[in-house]
Amino acid sequence: MVNVKKHYWIFAVIAVLVLGVTGCEELVEDALDVEVDMNEPLFNGTYNEPVTQVNVASNLVVSNSDAKAMKVSGFGSADFSVADTRKLLFSLDFGSVTLEADIVNESSTVETLSFYFSTNSGLSNPITGGASLVFSEDLASGANALNESLTDGVNGLNQTDAVVTDNLENFFSANQGLGTYTVYAVIADGAENVTVNSFILDIGAILIRTESFTSDSLEKYSSENAQLEGGYIDGSVINNGSVPALFKIYLGDTNGQYPSPGQVVASKAAIAAGATYAMSEANKSDYMTNEAYLDEKLTELSNGTVSSVEANLYIYSGAAVNVTLNSSVRGTLTLGD
Repeated sequence: MVNVKKHYWIFAVIAVLVLGVTGCEELVEDALDVEVDMNEPLFNGTYNEPVTQVNVASNLVVSNSDAKAMKVSGFGSADFSVADTRKLLFSLDFGSVTLEADIVNESSTVETLSFYFSTNSGLSNPITGGASLVFSEDLASGANALNESLTDGVNGLNQTDAVVTDNLENFFSANQGLGTYTVYAVIADGAENVTVNSFILDIGAILIRTESFTSDSLEKYSSENAQLEGGYIDGSVINNGSVPALFKIYLGDTNGQYPSPGQVVASKAAIAAGATYAMSEANKSDYMTNEAYLDEKLTELSNGTVSSVEANLYIYSGAAVNVTLNSSVRGTLTLGD
């Protein structure tokens, strides 16, 4: 019996020692973890950008004389350029695009004119395939002036503002960065000629800037088990312009394309002319749209999962952009090996 008791005692001592060693290891691991206040510059400077317009067509004659013999609709076409489809898509995101046109209907009756966009300049019939309808409009006889905002809810076209916006977004999202596109203006068989003196997409002033966080820039925060928590963008935005401005900051690789909605980490609309908007931890719920995503991307960079993280700044204004921005990324970064 004595020997059995001794064995129990020995087992008890061993168990206590094992538990003690395990607890010490956890304490040592905890002691090796270091929390640091991350503060890395992001976008800093005064940014200026003029209003952008896309000149879709000018002096485009839609002749129906040949169409009458061919029993098809008559159309005219012209190539047009979009220097940066990202700007157009950003403006479309909040409906700020305005369609402006000066069109003359030579018929004595109301005629319907339809605009199609395509990546193909050699279509024989844009209605049957290869082109996307943007909108159509019923034209009174004589001169017609079009000034259609896609955000005011007043529908002066045959499609609603929302439908026209979707048509433009779908076309340019699927065909980003090509540079040159073709517009087809189509009238029904039997109509007289229609002349499109001008057709413009007014998309406001949009500035785009790209920066990158790299493994080198975050070297002082690097650790195999790094973890960023409570990330936010700190700083201020001063709108030096004459009308309200808005900004969005996207995080993650874009390959030169317009960022997806899920990449937005910060956003603020309607910063009044002459106003300063401050960003801090105290009010981050007002402008941080996806704190968890920011934490995720910067954690990946700090622990070596990726070698760089792209950041894109988009600023919009109805008049010329003139904004001073000072910003950095802040948060608590836990480093541990």
